[in-house]
Amino acid sequence: ATVSVLYWKGKKKKNIPMKVIRFVGRGFYRSARLERRWLGTPSQKKSREEEGGEDTEGSNRKKNVQGGGLPPGVFLWLMVPIGAIVVTGMKDLKLLWDSLTAPFKVTDIASDISMLNTKYGCAPIFLRLAWQSACLYDKSTETGSLTGCLADSKCIYSKLPCCNGLDRAVQLLAGVKERYDISWPDLIALAGCVAVEDMGGPRVTFRYGRVEKELDVDLQELLAKIPDRNKSVGHLKNVFYKMGFTRSEVVALMGGHTVGGTHKLFTGVEGTWTSTPYVFDNAYFIELLDNDWKFTTRPGEASCYTASNLTMFPIDLALLKDPELLGFVKLFSENEILFHDTFSTAFQKLLEFGFTDLKSSGWVNPGSSQI
Repeated sequence: ATVSVLYWKGKKKKNIPMKVIRFVGRGFYRSARLERRWLGTPSQKKSREEEGGEDTEGSNRKKNVQGGGLPPGVFLWLMVPIGAIVVTGMKDLKLLWDSLTAPFKVTDIASDISMLNTKYGCAPIFLRLAWQSACLYDKSTETGSLTGCLADSKCIYSKLPCCNGLDRAVQLLAGVKERYDISWPDLIALAGCVAVEDMGGPRVTFRYGRVEKELDVDLQELLAKIPDRNKSVGHLKNVFYKMGFTRSEVVALMGGHTVGGTHKLFTGVEGTWTSTPYVFDNAYFIELLDNDWKFTTRPGEASCYTASNLTMFPIDLALLKDPELLGFVKLFSENEILFHDTFSTAFQKLLEFGFTDLKSSGWVNPGSSQI
């Protein structure tokens, strides 16, 4: 049976909290997913896209915060079994056709990845693997796209400190790779998408067609392109803007720190950014704003910022030091749905940088413009 929940946008106190929706779905999400469908009018949908879209001027920021980022209308939440496609129109029929004609059944692979997440709790490291594999892209040179090189133990990139521990994620995925005719870069991208959803986050559209190849960036370029957790806001903006992200997308992608943690063996620091490191919610932004972060040097560990039992790095606190970025931190702290929507779009964008001929697999975010 399909379980549906209506979401009516009115005053904030009338909204159904995401925690309630997630609680309803918690017992089902291993075999089902929550899918949000827009039931408003076309004009309302266009208004929503305009309010939550490009942020070059920042003119909609205040309106978005006050209005929750959504125009009047109704969302229908569907509890959909994994592997099923809800057909409500021609777009869904196309998705069904895409899923049937893909060279591999993406839902079977996704199910295997979900089982790994269930058994080993590896969703956060799969997300990190996907991010680290795609974060070298440079829009100006069109180099550094997701090649799957981290699956090769001989790749120089896999030896750098920022990739410490990712070999464990590759080992877990190796069994999946053996069972299906899918390339490493496609598998890494899909694992990242499934990880987000398994932790209660949004569906991220997955398209296939990436091929395995050597990394087209030399060592000096690598060191310049890799986000450094110990640097400030200038470095943060430079790295993300070179990829081609907007300000809202920069902040949304940093929100990936809402899950997972940092480990002493790999970073010199042991801790988590939030108290719920396996739940993909907006807690990261709330913690950033609500805590008094103190610079800390623990015996035998690297320096970081701490508050209670939580940990942040200089690059996290950089979001609070730039007025442009701080506006979106506040926005996402108050509106989890908008954070999820922005993250889904930005993460798909990250995974597809440098590719122009990817094909639809039928695995899409219902709100995505690209299928």
